[in-house]
Amino acid sequence: MPVRVVINEAELGRLLTAPGSPLVTAVRTAGKRVESQAKVNAPVNNGRLRASIRSTTVAVPGRITARIGTDLPYAIYQEKGTGVYAGRGPIRPRRSQFLRFKPKGSKGFVYARQVRGTPPVRFLERALRTASPWPVVSSGNR
Repeated sequence: MPVRVVINEAELGRLLTAPGSPLVTAVRTAGKRVESQAKVNAPVNNGRLRASIRSTTVAVPGRITARIGTDLPYAIYQEKGTGVYAGRGPIRPRRSQFLRFKPKGSKGFVYARQVRGTPPVRFLERALRTASPWPVVSSGNR
C-alpha cells in the first residue's frame, strides 16, 4: 500500500524559525560562542572595543542569522589593518610634509614622511573560525 506524504513548507519554515525552535537556539548559541571568542581575541587598550562586541540573532522565514560585531568606527581598522597591510600603500600626510604622532608608551612625538600602517588583528575572523560549529569560508574581501 503506497503512502503519500505532503509537507506544508510554509508551516515547516514557521516551525524552524520560531523564537524557541531548536534551530534558532543552536544559531543563537553559536553566535554567543563566537561573540565570547571575539572578546578574548580583541586587542585591549582601554577596553571599549572588547565591551562593544555584541551578537544578535534574527529569524525570518527561510533564514536564521547570527550577527556578531561592534559599532565602534575604529574596529574595522583593527580587524583589517591600515596602510600597506590593508592593500592601500603607505600612509602619508595630506596637508604637511610630516606625520606627527605619539606612540604608545612614548613621552615625545615622532615625525615621519610615511608609515606602513597597522597590521590586521582579525579578532572577529579568528573568533568565527575558532568558535563556529560550521565551516567558515573567506568571502575574499579581506
